[in-house]
Amino acid sequence: MATRRGPILSDNWGVRLIDVALYPFALIATPAFLLFLMVFFVARAFAHSSGSGVRSFSAVLLPLMVLALLVAFKRENLKRAERVGNIWVFVGTLVIGLGVMELLRLTPTGVPASELVLSGSFSVLLFSSVSLSRDKAMFYYFGTILGFLSYVVLFGFPALR
Repeated sequence: MATRRGPILSDNWGVRLIDVALYPFALIATPAFLLFLMVFFVARAFAHSSGSGVRSFSAVLLPLMVLALLVAFKRENLKRAERVGNIWVFVGTLVIGLGVMELLRLTPTGVPASELVLSGSFSVLLFSSVSLSRDKAMFYYFGTILGFLSYVVLFGFPALR
């Protein structure tokens, strides 16, 4: 029953749509997009040479291994991230999402920077899922995917060189 203050949220079709479709989409599409790009860059590097491929693969593994180490030994310390304001988390991950897309446009320098940044972004999402509440983790996911989408809307998808 609706009151003067508004409808009951559980009966609101918009809230159900967000909970059933958009939240799961962000939880699946954001890391899937990052994984796709990581695999693309590693495969492309291996196609160039085995040395480049190993370097690229190592760049993908590095942030993930650092995360695994932190989670294994500093899990309680990582819980402090829960205290960071949601708006700061959102703005930070939005900027990271924009930066990741811009980095994809840059000419390779020999250092597998794209792989490092993509894996680092993926690691941040993984960290938020492991260490934070669902509501807090969603700010990481939505900030990142909105950064990706904003970049594509404003500048188009970067040409992958």
